[in-house]
Formats: sequence, structure tokens, C-alpha cells
Amino acid sequence: MSRAHVEIRLVEWDVTVVDQGSANGTYIRMPGHQEWIRSLPNHPSTLAAGAQILLGGRILTFDSQHSQF
Repeated sequence: MSRAHVEIRLVEWDVTVVDQGSANGTYIRMPGHQEWIRSLPNHPSTLAAGAQILLGGRILTFDSQHSQF
């Protein structure tokens, strides 16, 4: 994981993830999907509740009461 790997932003009621040009990338798996998709550097990806983020071998799961699966 890079020192400045990813930025998580709240844009109105949407939570977005922005890869900061990390060496190994940031991967997102949306709910109901099996494949990981690499996030493009400096391009926000909006998360849905249940989405998973892969950062340097660690998996984070996004949960929200304001979002639906």
C-alpha cells in the first residue's frame, strides 16, 4: 500500500474512491459481482453499499444506511 494510496470523498450523498496514482492500484468489486475492476488514477468511482475496495492485499467493505444493495 502506498503512503498516499487512495482518497475517499463524500460528494453530496455519494461516497467516491479516487486512486492517487498508487503503484499497485486500487480495485473495486461492486455488490453481486465476482470480478475486481481497477480504478483509474485520479478518476472518482462511486461506491454502492456492499462494495469492496482492495488496497495492497487488504479488503475494505463499504456499508451505508442511505444506500441499497
